[in-house]
Amino acid sequence: MSLIKVFCLALLFVLFLFSCERFDVSKQVIVEENVVYGENLTQAGLATKLLLDIYRPNTKREDLPLLVLIHGGGFKTGSKEGLSKLASQIAQNDIIVAAINYRLIDVEESLQAGLRGIIDAVFDTKSAIRFLMSYNKRYKFDTDRIYVGGHSAGAITALHTAYLDQSYEVVWMGGIELLDYVELNGGLRGNSGNQLTLSPSIKGVINISGGITNIYFIQSGGPSIFSIHGKADKTVPIGGSRLTEFNIPLQGSSLIHNEAERVDINSTLKVLKGGHSAFSTCGSCNSELVYFINSN
Repeated sequence: MSLIKVFCLALLFVLFLFSCERFDVSKQVIVEENVVYGENLTQAGLATKLLLDIYRPNTKREDLPLLVLIHGGGFKTGSKEGLSKLASQIAQNDIIVAAINYRLIDVEESLQAGLRGIIDAVFDTKSAIRFLMSYNKRYKFDTDRIYVGGHSAGAITALHTAYLDQSYEVVWMGGIELLDYVELNGGLRGNSGNQLTLSPSIKGVINISGGITNIYFIQSGGPSIFSIHGKADKTVPIGGSRLTEFNIPLQGSSLIHNEAERVDINSTLKVLKGGHSAFSTCGSCNSELVYFINSN
């Protein structure tokens, strides 16, 4: 085979390998789209590929923090594409961002369906983190500085990813029926998509308009929390509510913040004017959450 043919084949291989990667010159961010990090079944039994987009600063540094960013949508709608602007803005500040899709609820609404939806999202988030850690020779982030965060359902997922870590807490959350579901699906580690055995620890949580099913999941020594919440939020009230679609009891950001401070966890609560989408019009919030990540 001639040297020209060898060169052409090598070039085609490289182009194929990075076909999902693009570079935004204006923002100095490398974006790798639709990376498959696993697969699993929805509650209705449909096989689903789990995808993420990775936003990397154009730098040779190998000690950057990682933020796994999770979209909202009431666990029924939404996608990682809705996070592209925020993810790109954060990545410009020397933070690697992975915006993920997760399994959505596709069965009839009920309390157990809603609780299982949270569990599925948590398992998928954990799977994404394991996947990213296994490819860290490529992404080069600091595995001791992993953050999870999101808005609404994404924040609910992030909080439970960080703090739901005991079987008895699953019982508190949804009784023996929910514990059976967890145990049938890989235990608290989850069984989403890959068999990697890495055990990441979460450094901090970004909670935007979210809540947790029980504030007593938050225990001493847990991850730091940065909460942003609209004072007039009626979807997930800052002081607690029930998630309308599934009647899931949630305790909002003010209760989360108070409990975190009580058990001596680093916690910040920023209260905004406005409702559930108040974050979208907050001029300082992006820089504040970047500071939270880079200062921990």
